[in-house]
Amino acid sequence: MPDNLPNLLQEIHSVKTADEMASKFNDFRSRIALLIYTNPRETNYYRNHTGRELFRKLYNFGLSNLITDTYDSGFRPDLSQGLSTFTVSLNGENGQESGSGNYLIGSSISILATPDDCYKFVDWVVSGPGTLSDPTSPSTSFIVGAGHATVTANYSFKTIFVSVNGDNGVETLNPSQGICGDTVSISTTPEDCYQFDKWEVDGPGSINNPTSISTTFTIGPADSTITAIYSLKTFNISTVGDNGTESLSATQGTCGDTVSISATADDCYKFDSWTLTGEGSIVDITSASSTFTIGAGDATLTANYSLDTFSVSASGTNGTETLSATQGTCGDEIHISASPDDCYEFDEWTLNGPGTITHATNKSTKFTIGSGNSTLTANYSLKTFHISASGDNGVETLSAITGNCGDSITISANPGSGFIFDSWTLEGKGTITNSSNAETTFTVGAGNAELTANYSSE
Repeated sequence: MPDNLPNLLQEIHSVKTADEMASKFNDFRSRIALLIYTNPRETNYYRNHTGRELFRKLYNFGLSNLITDTYDSGFRPDLSQGLSTFTVSLNGENGQESGSGNYLIGSSISILATPDDCYKFVDWVVSGPGTLSDPTSPSTSFIVGAGHATVTANYSFKTIFVSVNGDNGVETLNPSQGICGDTVSISTTPEDCYQFDKWEVDGPGSINNPTSISTTFTIGPADSTITAIYSLKTFNISTVGDNGTESLSATQGTCGDTVSISATADDCYKFDSWTLTGEGSIVDITSASSTFTIGAGDATLTANYSLDTFSVSASGTNGTETLSATQGTCGDEIHISASPDDCYEFDEWTLNGPGTITHATNKSTKFTIGSGNSTLTANYSLKTFHISASGDNGVETLSAITGNCGDSITISANPGSGFIFDSWTLEGKGTITNSSNAETTFTVGAGNAELTANYSSE
């Protein structure tokens, strides 16, 4: 049966005790307010009958403290106050709601829902009379109806986005979104030349291990950007080599740095080339002094050496010199010999340059090559020859009995008694100027000489 003021009047009239009236009072008020709100023409019936009975009962039961409306001398209620005022309660989980209170029926009140961290507002739901302007807006208005009402704000976890970035590497994450408390896997692969240092986060949330190249991120209450921080990696540079000394201007550096490299060959050796094990580049591998550009890793530079070839020559004046070879490497042995010209004899070998002559006073010996080019000089001197004179039946004299090639010696022959000089004869080297003269000159030749004076009887 539809509710109406006459029926409600009978219910009020049938109340027997103060406790019963106290327990039913709010229900009576709400029903009266709804009936009058939906049909304002019933106001007079309320004032003259239903409301009047309600106020009489309250007064008789000693419950006049519940009366909020004024009334005239005829004990008729005035609807300008309490009877049309209702409670609007706001609630919700995971947020804060504002706007609760007691309001006149028909009032438009502002209500606001503020989600807690990690949550988003979904909608409003009304339990009781009243109308929402926009149930899906966290800030909206509510029209108070003819009764108490509860307006509930509904929330849900909001989706939070996570992104990663960085210079000098490739960053990955999985997944890229979630809700508060979810964990996201993050990792990075540094580019060549770089090393990973740490993760930094812009926004809420926490990184499990900020210095680990692969770790997890726990999502906070808002979007976050995670940045991978890199730095240039330092690489080691070293040199090696047999039979030489290598040097570097620096033993470590970063990609693109240049390092001066040099190689100094040991005695007997020459530098050939550089070879590289590792990363980087050598400007000129055939130059003993060059530049190395550091690459994306450690590097070892090897200086390659080989035995150097040295020239050997021989010279001399007044003789002929021969060599078994005109070049070789350290330690090689070469046969050397000297053949003096006529009139000369070999004295010794002298050396200009490194190396060793086995027997310097032997015209035929060995030369051991040293650590450089060498010139061997054969030294000669004029040979001294013996000159003698003889004859039968006379006396022979010489101005000198020794001499060198080309020397002139006066020779003379004095016949004995009864003899005359005939001529000179020569056995050996040299020249008699006038062999028919008892006194003449003899030119020393390239050897010993025996001069014979020849005589005959008068």
